[in-house]
This record gives sequence, C-alpha cells and structure tokens, in this order.
Amino acid sequence: MLNSTRRDSLSFLTVYFCSLVLLFAACQSSEEPRNPTPESSEIAVEGTVNRLVLAIVEDPDDEISRSGLIAMQETSLAGVQTLLSDENLEVRSAGVDIARQIPRPGSLDLLIATLTDADESIRLEAVEALGEWQNSKATAPLLALHPKEEDAQVRYEILTSLGRIGDSEAIPLLQRSVQNEDRYVRMWGMDALCTMRAPGALVQGYGLLEDPEVFVRRQVLRSCRNLFSQEGDIEIILDFTLRTDSFVEAMLARKILLNQMAGSLGAANRAIVQKESRARLMDVNNLMAGLLLAELGDTAAIPALTTAAANPDPQVRHNAAYRLGQLGQSTTIPTLLVLLQDQVPLVSGTAAGALAQWNNAQSPEVESALLAYDGPRLPPPT
Repeated sequence: MLNSTRRDSLSFLTVYFCSLVLLFAACQSSEEPRNPTPESSEIAVEGTVNRLVLAIVEDPDDEISRSGLIAMQETSLAGVQTLLSDENLEVRSAGVDIARQIPRPGSLDLLIATLTDADESIRLEAVEALGEWQNSKATAPLLALHPKEEDAQVRYEILTSLGRIGDSEAIPLLQRSVQNEDRYVRMWGMDALCTMRAPGALVQGYGLLEDPEVFVRRQVLRSCRNLFSQEGDIEIILDFTLRTDSFVEAMLARKILLNQMAGSLGAANRAIVQKESRARLMDVNNLMAGLLLAELGDTAAIPALTTAAANPDPQVRHNAAYRLGQLGQSTTIPTLLVLLQDQVPLVSGTAAGALAQWNNAQSPEVESALLAYDGPRLPPPT
C-alpha cells in the first residue's frame, strides 16, 4: 500500500502531467489539422503512451511518467503491458505498481497474467495488488497458483489476499491451511478466515489460541480481534488472558476483553470479568487479574499491582504504575514513590503522572519527591 506522503506526491504529479498533456496538445495545434480525426487522436495518445513507457524503461523510478500512465487510465494499458513484458525486473515492478492504481477490468487482467512472472518478487507484488482490489475474479487464479507456487512468501500472501477478497470459493483451502505444519501458513490462513468472517472461523480461532507456537497465538489475537470482540465468548478470552504466561499475549487478549466490556452486553461482561478475576486473585497473585480489576475500579487489584511493581519487565512496571494511579488510593503512594526512581523513563514518568494527584501540602512526601524528580512526567491516569 502507498503511504500518504507518496499518495500526495502522486496526486500532484498526476495533475502536473495532465497540465503537460494539455500544453503538449496546444503546442501541436499548428502541426495537426484544426479538426483532428479520431484516427489522428488515437495516434497522438499512442505516441504519448509510448514516450512515457520509454521514459520508464530508461528510468523505472520516473514518477512523472508513472503518474502520466496512471492519469490516462485504460488508454495506457497497452503501454503497461509492455512494461510488464520487459526483461528488466525494475521495469516490470513499475508496471505492476501502475496497473494496481488503474481500477479497470483490463488492468485486473494484466495483474492476473502477471501471476506467471518468472520472478517471485513480481508475483508477490501482483498478489498483493489483487488483494487490494478485492475482486472475486482473482480468486480462481490465486487458488490455482497456490499449490504450484515455490516461494513461501508468495504462498503466504496468497492466503492474505484471498481473505481480503472474501470469496467463499477460497474457504476450503483456508480451512486446510489452519492445520498446516508451517506455522506461517496457519497464521495467515487463520488471518484470512477471520478477515472474511468465514463460517466456523470463531471456533478455529479459539483452537489456534492453544497452538504451541507463540507467534501463531499472538497473530490470531491480532487477526481475529474484531471477530472475537463482536461474536466471541468472553469467558474463553478471559480464561486465556488469566492463564497465559506471556504478558504480551495477555495484553493482546485484554484489548478484546475491553471491547467486549464496552458492547451491548458490557454490563454483564464486566460482571463476569470482575467475578473471575477476583477468583484468580484468591488462587494466585495474578498480574492480569489485577490489571483487569483496576480497569473496573476494583481496589482488590492493589496487592497484585504492588507485587508487579518489582517485575523485571519494564512494560509490566509501567502498567502497574498506571493502574495504581488510576485507582487513586493513598495506600499506593509508597509503591509509586519507588517506581518514581525507576531507571526506565517510561516507568518513572508514569509514576510521576500518577503521583501528581497527591502533589499538595497534604502529601509533603509526594510534594518533595516530585520536586526533586527531574525525569519525564507523563499525563496522569484517567
């Protein structure tokens, strides 16, 4: 995908090129008939396309010429096809980039034809472009390419693009991929199923939360976040959040829980989270149980958060400082004063923001500590 800076640049170049075309036409008026025939107009357009193509062949990074072909839309497709047939890899890459920005049936056909390119990087670009277009006409060619494709990255991208297209014809392949021995196939196959909200995707996503590969579990939490949030069972995600040994995974799952606690069933879901988190605190000093309870304003979280303040992971200490401040209990001041001396600016700055609510004459210890503190001060918890 083009970033916003490049999009703005291309928009400017497109306007600039169109102005040049008009100027060129005006300059040619003395050489051409006053009432040019359709044939002469076609010849003029073809000549312009050929000149732009030659410029790109000489310099594949020529943005003005690229923008010119894009501005001409379907009338430039013969030239784009020439670029896609060039022996120079960079020229062919320019052709794919131009084709993906011309939303016309003929351009779609060119991208599909490019799936047979000899170079894997060109095939990868074409697969990505077809995913962006989200046109079901690309489903069959992508399904046909997948079992024959030798490059792993292209195979993974095919799964992603099929998910973005959302054609039900792709579901059998994607469902099989979730069982594949290659962890990346499992990851991107599940990503595609959740993206298109395929039947059974919710259950399969829950299954992959038990995958032995941590990278698979984390990607499933990212890929299926919306599906889990809107259609999932909060108790399944809550159980995963409270039992995982990975703080990163727990925080990813927590985002889903927050969505579930904010929806139409928010009140009921908050009650479930509070009850189960309190139960886990009774069993073991569970950090995530403490964080979740703090977000619900439950002071039962304080012992777990106090313990977390000594955790070797600075992200854990940062979260503990923020939530202790959010609870606003003066009993947490001693812990926050310790965190104010933390060597990690994110942690000390968070503690400073949390302590700011007691920075007055009634709390001289906090007042003097903040006066002596010369580190960052992050906004207080809200």
